[in-house]
Amino acid sequence: MTEAKRGKNVAIAGTLLQLVFTAALLAMWLLTGSLSAMACTWALAAGVLLWLMVAVLFYCRQLAAQEEIELAEIAARDERGTIFEGEDGIGMRPAAVRLAAMERWVVPIFAVLWACGHAAVGVLTVRHLAALENPAELTGVAPAALFAVLTAFAAFLFSRYCTGLGTERSWRLLRATGSYLLVNVVLIGGVLGALLAASQKYTSADRIIAFVAPAVQLLLAVELVLNVILDLYRPRVPGQEDRPPFDSRLFNLVAQPGRVGHTIAETLNYQFGFEVSKTWFYQLLSRAFVPLVVLGILVMFLISTIVIVPEGRQGILFRFGVPRTQTIKPGIALKWPWPVDRVEMFDTSRVHEIRLGAGELRDEEKRAEAYVNGHRLFLWTEEHGDREELDFLVAVPPRNKKPKDNRPGDNAKDDTTDKKAPSVHIIKLGAMVHYRIRDPYKYGYGAQDSGALLEHMAYREMVRYCASATLTSPVGGGQADRPEAIMTYGRRRIGQKLEELIQARADSLGLGVDIVYVGLDAAHPPKDVAPAYEDVLKAERAQDEKRYVAQGKANAMLAEVAGAPAEARKLALAIRILEELQELQDLRGSAATLRERLSAHLARARGDLGAIDKEIRQERILGRRPTVQLDYRGELSAYIALLDKAAKAPGAFEYASHVAAARDKANWRLDRATGRAAELLARARSERWTTELKERGRFESFGREMLAYKASPEVYMVDRWLDVWDEALPTITKYVLAVNRRNIEIWLNIEKQTDPMAGAMTGENE
Repeated sequence: MTEAKRGKNVAIAGTLLQLVFTAALLAMWLLTGSLSAMACTWALAAGVLLWLMVAVLFYCRQLAAQEEIELAEIAARDERGTIFEGEDGIGMRPAAVRLAAMERWVVPIFAVLWACGHAAVGVLTVRHLAALENPAELTGVAPAALFAVLTAFAAFLFSRYCTGLGTERSWRLLRATGSYLLVNVVLIGGVLGALLAASQKYTSADRIIAFVAPAVQLLLAVELVLNVILDLYRPRVPGQEDRPPFDSRLFNLVAQPGRVGHTIAETLNYQFGFEVSKTWFYQLLSRAFVPLVVLGILVMFLISTIVIVPEGRQGILFRFGVPRTQTIKPGIALKWPWPVDRVEMFDTSRVHEIRLGAGELRDEEKRAEAYVNGHRLFLWTEEHGDREELDFLVAVPPRNKKPKDNRPGDNAKDDTTDKKAPSVHIIKLGAMVHYRIRDPYKYGYGAQDSGALLEHMAYREMVRYCASATLTSPVGGGQADRPEAIMTYGRRRIGQKLEELIQARADSLGLGVDIVYVGLDAAHPPKDVAPAYEDVLKAERAQDEKRYVAQGKANAMLAEVAGAPAEARKLALAIRILEELQELQDLRGSAATLRERLSAHLARARGDLGAIDKEIRQERILGRRPTVQLDYRGELSAYIALLDKAAKAPGAFEYASHVAAARDKANWRLDRATGRAAELLARARSERWTTELKERGRFESFGREMLAYKASPEVYMVDRWLDVWDEALPTITKYVLAVNRRNIEIWLNIEKQTDPMAGAMTGENE
């Protein structure tokens, strides 16, 4: 009776302690919102029913034992017995009957109901956990962890006490409660681990451990049902101790693992044929096993105070789950042991890459289409790459029409823009962003996911940049800061500009990264419109061909004019400088007009300087030395400097001297010319000298002819008439008649004579 009473008291105390432990877990659940605490609370609450059942069984045993003692005392006082006693005295032992009924019917029914309760709670808990998508962040972790430690320690002590009592046959029922409570201690330890992990920002551990408690309950429910079923078919041997179905073999294995070691030792003894457990090594290992385990845990605990940061990395120190701002440089450093301090490493030497414009991974069949004869091709007209290419919008500059010649009075609108042209283009772009971690604290803990934030921010800057850029043509209109031609000559500029924009945006967000490179690796139109782009490119190449032909003709004309295109350009510049300076000299009397023309000439010269600079760059890109262009640029720069000097003081500028110098230089250039112009000049000079000398000869011969005229005017006039007729009719036969022409009659016989004067010469017509 004493043993039963003590067991009843222990069970009642266990019921109260189980309620306290359950309340502690409930408080931790409400304080932190931990899912693992919620799941373990239900497991601890179910243990209250087990303690109550064990207390009732011990009470029934106590009553049966007390009844047995009373019957023994009655039998000792009166050997005749009682009239109410049956064949076995069963009528005088109702407590024993009640105890037998409890063990035969109530205990199995309780085991089944208790198993159903565990199964129901386990299923509902699992469904609830599976339905949660984003669990709330844990709060009040530190005090909850302290409560968990105290609760687990108290539960562990009481479970070991009950397990120790359960080794005795009279208190065997406490074995089930002790093992169940020890499993509860393990679950509380899991809650403690989840809280510690949450303090270190590992929130997923709480959700994982939360699934353990319902899994244990479901496993226990299955075992209890099997125990009840197997007890129905287990033979009852008189004197053999019956094991209640709610006493879990699996939980006993957790509570008393030494029995497993004893079983293994017995197995080894049987296999080897001698008692291995009696050898010195086994005895030493059995005695030193616990100290060795403790020593190993202590060494691991002390090792956690040393942190080694490899070269190229930096560490961030966490103290009680809170990151500290200072970083740990490469080398060996000391810290407080786990779980007080921990260090998280960041690779600051590695260059990380972000791919912009790349979507989902294309399947193998689509990627195989880009291979031709084993070679991978990247064509505009075909999909290519491992990932899908995303679309970007690119601005279209306004297309100007020729203004209409509206007559006065017309109501036509002055609309010079093409309204039919779309405002944007769609283009496929692929870019690479390379960055390196500069500040591990800002990168790791300035944002929840700095890498994803940097990627989205880089996408945003790229989209904004492309939305204001043009595709292939310049922007114009004085918009120097606007991006242009990102598919042709502007690709390098877009990389540099995006690097600046992304770096500035990353610094403003405090991401702690250095953008080391941004570049486009793909810029092409979509597959459907690629043929249209190719047509445009063909037209542009045809236009380039015509332009080159025109340039060739221009060079030929310049060479024809001055002997060489470079000399022709310099000659034209010299003539232009002379004309402009002469114009400015003539406008000295009008200050306003002088300043206006001076500004116009200066703007024109500067525009020509920009054009020649562009030509110099193109020559250098083609690998040629722009010697001619540099000489031309030097003369143009000197002229611009001269105009700048004149613009500072237009009235005091010495125009005459500079005009004279410009004229001399123009004449010098003209004299050096060897082309068509030089030929014309030489011919003009020749004709000039020929005409001049001829007229001078005529002038000098005029005096001599006057003397002849004065000497014999009639003879002189006849001689001049003969000269005139000789010059006017050089191929006609002329006759001189020495008689008066009135006395001569000429007969002509055209039919007989071909020469009308033949007869006159022979005398036939006399």
